[in-house]
Amino acid sequence: MKRNISCATAAVALSFAVVLAGCTTDQGEGLDLQDPTATPSAADPGPSPSSAAPSASIAEVSADEQAVLDAYRAFWAALDQAQADPPRSQDYLAPVATGAQFEQANGAIKADFLAGEISEGSPVLRNPTVASIDGDTAVVHDCQDTRGAVRKDIETGEVLLIGMAEDSVEQTLQRVDGTWKVSGTTSPEPADVFC
Repeated sequence: MKRNISCATAAVALSFAVVLAGCTTDQGEGLDLQDPTATPSAADPGPSPSSAAPSASIAEVSADEQAVLDAYRAFWAALDQAQADPPRSQDYLAPVATGAQFEQANGAIKADFLAGEISEGSPVLRNPTVASIDGDTAVVHDCQDTRGAVRKDIETGEVLLIGMAEDSVEQTLQRVDGTWKVSGTTSPEPADVFC
C-alpha cells in the first residue's frame, strides 16, 4: 500500500531512510547492496540534493550563513551516500551530522536495511534559508520536493512510502570544532509552511 509522507517525518519518525539514490531502476539495473564498492546506477534519473540552485548568491548572505547552507546541502548529499552503503553509513554521516541526528540516521539506515527496506531517490532542496544563527547553533528552513524519494521492499521492489511535492523541513545545525553539522530535524505543521 502506497502512502504519502513528509520527508522530514519519514526522516525522524520512520527511520530517516527517505533518500537513497539509484538502488534499482525499472530495468533491474542498479546498486548491488552486497558489494560495498558498488555505486548507484547512472540510469537513475532522480534529482540530487545538490542539484537545486542555492537560495541566494554568496554576495547576499554572510559567510556564516553560507557555511550553514553548505553544511545543510552536504548533509543531504552524504545521506544519499550513507543509504547506498548501509554497512559504512557512519563514515558518510560523521562529517556532516552530530548528536541525536547522527545516531538516529545511522541507526535507522542499518535497521531498515536489516529489515529488508531501502530508500531510493533524493529530495530536491528548493529554497534553503537560514532562519537564525545564535552562537554555535543555526536553524535552516527549506521546502523540499520529495516526490522522487520512495521507500521500497528490497526483495519485491514494492513501493511502501512516497514523498510529496511540498515538504517543509527545519533542521538545526551545531558548530562542532569550527564545522557546522546537522544535529536535529523537525517536521513543522502544516507540512507546507515553508513552501
